[in-house]
Amino acid sequence: MHKILLSLIAVIGLAVSLASGAMAKDFQVHLLLSDESEPYRKFAASFRNTLNGSGNRIEVVETQLVTGENADLLVAVGMKATELASALKHTPILSVMVPEASYRNLMAGQPRLPRGSERSVIFLDQPLQRQLDFIFSAFPNHRRIGLLHGTESPVDLQALRKEIEQRKGILIAQNVETERTLYESMEQLLPQSDLLLSIPDRSIYGNRNIRNILLTSYRYRVPLIGLSESYVQAGAIGAIYSTPEQLGRQAASSVSGYSSTRNMPGMEYPDEYQITFNQQVARSLNIDLPDIGEVRRHLKRRSGGAG
Repeated sequence: MHKILLSLIAVIGLAVSLASGAMAKDFQVHLLLSDESEPYRKFAASFRNTLNGSGNRIEVVETQLVTGENADLLVAVGMKATELASALKHTPILSVMVPEASYRNLMAGQPRLPRGSERSVIFLDQPLQRQLDFIFSAFPNHRRIGLLHGTESPVDLQALRKEIEQRKGILIAQNVETERTLYESMEQLLPQSDLLLSIPDRSIYGNRNIRNILLTSYRYRVPLIGLSESYVQAGAIGAIYSTPEQLGRQAASSVSGYSSTRNMPGMEYPDEYQITFNQQVARSLNIDLPDIGEVRRHLKRRSGGAG
């Protein structure tokens, strides 16, 4: 009788345990993409694949409805998605693949958020120190860094100048008053510069201007440092940037951490990055390019091993 009673208790305990497991709710992530273009699809695939291998009970639901209903976390990919998601007041949001200046401007215009509406972001931009370490490692003989900027450009000239001077370089900044004066501004800047550093300012480096900027800088034999692989393909001599796949992995790691701790990581820059050079442009300008592996090792030493 005693053995029968123990067996019955064990069966009941197992049934309760199974029922509890069946009732356990997966951590639900709503994934909101700015559009269906290739970079966002690559991000989504990397994000899903990384989470699938994490061993956590995380369900990813792609959505176009920005309600946050039933979501434990909303991941907004790109600036358009982030702007749409910013209207949500009670849903934690992780924004990814957004320019730092655009995100900060958006958040500055937001009212104070209620409790439980945490915000976090992984910027698209490389941190300033990494960008400059890349430039001075890859092009050690190019010390005069030219910069085109407007009154609304997302750049802190004082901080940039200080960082460049710490690396024994010189910042030569030229204001661009309007799009019509862009060429005039370049003619003043380029003769004084060894390199031209691009910044995420569409009023200057928009689609209508980038080809003329590249042609003009090439004519003055001043190489352009781009913002992405597409810049290098178009004629920039090099770039350091993070791919959608890399950002997808980092976002998945942040989501896994948040699902366990409910602590949002705050504002972050990309952990991983790519370095790309344009060999043809370098040959045309008689510039010897370094080994990418050596540049990476230099950046790791400068950052204490990160990257």
